[in-house]
Amino acid sequence: MEVRLETGYVPVILMDRRGRDELDCTFSVVGNRLFLQAVTSCSYGDSEERGGYAVAEAAETCKFQQDGLVCQALDEVGEKHRESRFGMDVSDQRENVSDFGECDSLIRRERS
Repeated sequence: MEVRLETGYVPVILMDRRGRDELDCTFSVVGNRLFLQAVTSCSYGDSEERGGYAVAEAAETCKFQQDGLVCQALDEVGEKHRESRFGMDVSDQRENVSDFGECDSLIRRERS
């Protein structure tokens, strides 16, 4: 994981045992904190494909804005679902900038 605050964002990609993207989080830098801007979770069903060229069977994306707008998208084979909600509490999407080597809060899989 590379944290370069000068770029304005911090990407975190967690992979499954076959080297496929399983959870992709993007944090934006807001002041001296990080804000979880987007998270995408991919599932591959029974596929045994390996690496970055595997096609996900389903992908769910949540995008958060600081004003409380939350957009969810679910893309499954042949189907797409979209939903947006305004006025959501997004205060738990903020993270402190971690000290070097201390990234447990950024790489955790379970988020609210």
